[in-house]
Parts: sequence; C-alpha cells; structure tokens
Amino acid sequence: MNLKQILIGSALVALLAFGARCSRDPLRTELPFGSTDLTAVDAQLARLEAEDRARVEAYVKRSNGDYLPAGMGDPDMPFTARTFAEAIELEKQWEARMAQEAVAQQGRDAERERALAPLRQIVSADIVRAAIEPGSGAAHASGSAAKRVASPDRGSPERMRLTLRIRNRSAEDVVQLAGTLRARDRDQPLSLSLCYFEISAQQPLKAHEVREFDCLQQRAISEQERAFVAGAPGRFTVEWLPRELTLAGGRRLQSNVY
Repeated sequence: MNLKQILIGSALVALLAFGARCSRDPLRTELPFGSTDLTAVDAQLARLEAEDRARVEAYVKRSNGDYLPAGMGDPDMPFTARTFAEAIELEKQWEARMAQEAVAQQGRDAERERALAPLRQIVSADIVRAAIEPGSGAAHASGSAAKRVASPDRGSPERMRLTLRIRNRSAEDVVQLAGTLRARDRDQPLSLSLCYFEISAQQPLKAHEVREFDCLQQRAISEQERAFVAGAPGRFTVEWLPRELTLAGGRRLQSNVY
C-alpha cells in the first residue's frame, strides 16, 4: 500500500467517523413538520439536557409544528427551525425577549398602580356576591347609576348579578365617581370586565358611607364568567380601577386608567 492509498484510507475513516458522530448527535434531529406530536423523536429528546429538551417542546408547542421560511410570518416570532438545535436557539431568543417584556411590564404596572393609589385611598370597591340567574326583562342596576359592560340581549335566558360594596374612606362626600371592576385571569391573557359604574351628585357617597348595589348583565354568559362566578380557586384576581372622582369641596382626581 503506497502513501496515497494510506492517505485516502485515513480520510475515508475520518469521514465515516464524522458521519457516525453526526448521526448520533440529537441536536441534528429534524423536527416533525406540521405536528406537535414528538413521539417519533422521543429517543433523541431523551438524550438532550433537560433545559434544551424543554425548549424543543416549548418551541414546537408555540409554533404548532409549523415551518415558515425566513422573511415570512412575524419577524419577532420566527418559526424557521428545522432541527432541535435551531429550535433551541430560537427558543432562547424568545425567552430573552419575554424576560425583557416582563421587566417593561413591571414598570408599566408600577406606574399604573401609582396613578390609581390616590383614588383608591378615598374609595374602595369590592364584589361581595356573584351569581348567574334566570333572566327576566331588560338588565338594570339598583342603588346607583351602574352601567353594563355590554348592551343587553333580551333573548338571553340568563343574567350575571354582581353585588358591589363601595366604601368612602374619606371625611368628605364623593359627589362624582366613575370606575371599573375587572378580574385578572390566570388562565387567559385577557382580563374579565365585570362592571363599570358611576355615582353622580344626585346620589353622592357620603363621608365614610358604605353602600351596596347590584350590577346586572343580561346577555350570553361566557365560560370565563361562569368560572368567575363558580369561584375557580386562585384563578381570578379582582381589581378596582377608579377612573375619576370629585369631592364635595371641588377637588377632582383622575387616574386615566381604563
């Protein structure tokens, strides 16, 4: 065997060894196209580090198994991965973006809470009872000029009744008040609008007065509303969002939070 044959043989051995390593590298595993079912690549997933395995699974769930070439789809949320390695890299980028967004959201939430705090110190609002009951006639509210979140559907067989408790914590009458009660939903990105209401000078909230009234919505009841009324443990957090109020002495406060 001459030198040339030895060199060619060595190169072939090296190439075969490289190919074998590549075939064993789970990062080169191709993602299933058009499916979120990873059963076919379970063995390769099992060979990944736990964090990378979770990233592949999260990417496939987020992309719904889709593949979009570069330049197509949302540039801030590309689904261009073909392999585990590419999916892991894109998921790392997504995690970094979500971390930045979380920091920004914390800042927005803090600013929002600062705007609401002066009004909340004067008036508090809570829900003391919630029920879904058979509907009869047009929706209305008693005890105050409360308004529905949505227009009534007279054909609806049901209505949601919320009993609100409004408390004036100040030593001065509140002659005008507008605000909304919302519920943040742990399981849904959109919060649930519960009741928007107003109090006018014709029915002022006296100093230190506590008043209860009903807010009724007669329309199709959503599954989210049913879960709220049922009291799904830990799912909903009720927020009082006072928009504006005026005291008898003329002082007016606005939060500009809707």
